[in-house]
Amino acid sequence: METKELQLSISIPFSYTNKMDELSGITLIRRPERTLVYHYVRALCREIESLAGDLDEVSLCAIRFIGGNIHFLWKDDLEKIMTTLSRVFRFSDNIEIVSYAEPGQMTSGPCSVLQAFHFSQILSIPTYDHNESRIAGIAFKALNSLDFYTGKNIPIFGLRTSLGLVERTQEQWDLELQGIRELKPEVIEFTLPSVPQNASLMRSFLESLLDIGYSEVSSNIYSLGRKPVFQYSRTGEYLGAGLDNFTRFDGYLTHTTSNIQQYIDNSPQFEKILQSAEQYDT
Repeated sequence: METKELQLSISIPFSYTNKMDELSGITLIRRPERTLVYHYVRALCREIESLAGDLDEVSLCAIRFIGGNIHFLWKDDLEKIMTTLSRVFRFSDNIEIVSYAEPGQMTSGPCSVLQAFHFSQILSIPTYDHNESRIAGIAFKALNSLDFYTGKNIPIFGLRTSLGLVERTQEQWDLELQGIRELKPEVIEFTLPSVPQNASLMRSFLESLLDIGYSEVSSNIYSLGRKPVFQYSRTGEYLGAGLDNFTRFDGYLTHTTSNIQQYIDNSPQFEKILQSAEQYDT
């Protein structure tokens, strides 16, 4: 039987501030109670087991924890997810396992699991300008972006940052570029600007990225060379598990519910956690 390599996205639908993740479109629950996270992880693992049941030919080449940040999971949560995945799926030799982390919020809880399964992290730093953070009403985390990872043996793979929380000045674009130069992420994921930007200044900033070695490998995703396996796309075949997530496989595009209580109560009864299902031409 021929092996098919697919990516798997796993929804972590929790946030301190946002109601939706811009790139994946996942509905987020703000500041969830611990019991809700606990029950969600148990439901997620049941869905993963059900999902893998008929996929003997599949090997996972990429796992991406999308939506919210990995620090909402305790050590036991992440360990349960990863041991379930490794028990029911085959992993490709060079599997890429990536999760999001927010500087200043990351806790030590899941770190041993991140290390054991060779995770890489994408840091979420919306802006490198303190004043921009203040005006936008978000906490400024850029200055402690690397402190937590010193000696943790958890590589930083990428950066998620905004193309503007305010209308940026030249100085603010320069700070953004300086932050990228210092971090040197392999991949940059840009979220769209919250307000209209000066087109000339933005274009100049993006051209500066090209000058220091980045290229655009997908819409608003830049890389220093290695194209990330995972892409936010509605083409090709891929798997998804968790709240408000997509699977496109074997001629069907399915979308799970965005209602977390419905998801928890009914997983892994697949037909009861669906928001939509449609056929596509293979």
